[in-house]
Amino acid sequence: MFILHFYNTDEMAQLLRWMRGYNEKAVKDKDLCFYGFDMHSYDVTYDYFIEAAKTLGADTAELEQIWNTETTENKYTSQQKADIINKVKAQLPDNKNLDTVQAAHFADILVQNIELSETMDNIQAGLAMRDKLMSENVMWILEQEKARGNSRIFISGHNGHFCNRNSFLQNKKQHAKRGERTHYVLCIFP
Repeated sequence: MFILHFYNTDEMAQLLRWMRGYNEKAVKDKDLCFYGFDMHSYDVTYDYFIEAAKTLGADTAELEQIWNTETTENKYTSQQKADIINKVKAQLPDNKNLDTVQAAHFADILVQNIELSETMDNIQAGLAMRDKLMSENVMWILEQEKARGNSRIFISGHNGHFCNRNSFLQNKKQHAKRGERTHYVLCIFP
């Protein structure tokens, strides 16, 4: 199900089953969406970006090589990877349809992953950057949901991101001070 073990819980499985059941009965365009907002692991987003970019007509040949560990062990620098990702992103159609918007965001998350990897020598800087980037991604999700006519989102994340003084929640609260009406409920699962 999930890469990180702390999401492999009965509570998360129940939530996903409930969402699936709700969506089976939901009116068209009123279904619930499930988004990821963490850039910590690139592999699933990388596969999604390649698939979406190909579907939208972009040339992905070079992109498909940058994390291909069978043929390119450390062949590309972080900057080269980011440049290739952005080059493919620039080939996406210049429109606001959902497929294009999502593909562009996959590219952004991959670049975030590269930025995050550059902070690995400093754990505090890395955690602060990760929380900041997650906050930006949650704001992107909120904008997508607003475009669908929804004014609320439900966020699930590890307690460490919500309880830390410099955490994602603090970054989110900074966004709230800029005019977002936000309510927080901290649910601590076992």
